[in-house]
Amino acid sequence: MKVCKKYAAFLLGIVLIATASLCSLAGCSVYEENRRLRREARLAELIEEYKDIEFNETGVSILLTKEATYKNLNKEYTLEDFSGVDAIDFYETKYDSLKALVQKKLDGEALTEEEEKKIENYHRCFRLTLKDPGRENVLMAKVILEEKKDVFVVEIHTYEYLD
Repeated sequence: MKVCKKYAAFLLGIVLIATASLCSLAGCSVYEENRRLRREARLAELIEEYKDIEFNETGVSILLTKEATYKNLNKEYTLEDFSGVDAIDFYETKYDSLKALVQKKLDGEALTEEEEKKIENYHRCFRLTLKDPGRENVLMAKVILEEKKDVFVVEIHTYEYLD
């Protein structure tokens, strides 16, 4: 019985080494393959979730986390900051008065209770326009951008009609 277990463990080790070797020869890594599978699964979830919902198929909106917003308050973003998504353009929705209050707070100045309330939910917000519009491309952009640590939420613009 012990010999059988040792033999099985030995064979399993060879299979793992062979799989890793094949993966490296094929130019992939286990990490990349796992990420691809996670993305495919998340995309399938979103396709199901949005199957009966009309939405803008040209792009997505992104809210940065509070930490990223405060840390990069004056950073000039570029398309490279949203890598992984094939976008052709973006713009930032600017709230200069709120940004000024956040800067004031970061500079160590005291804010009034009213000012604190105003910036409580402030996040930098960007609208990305995709190179190739379409339902699946918008949903895949959402999947990819949700993986980024500085992204708080990726929003798809849905259409709602009143009866």
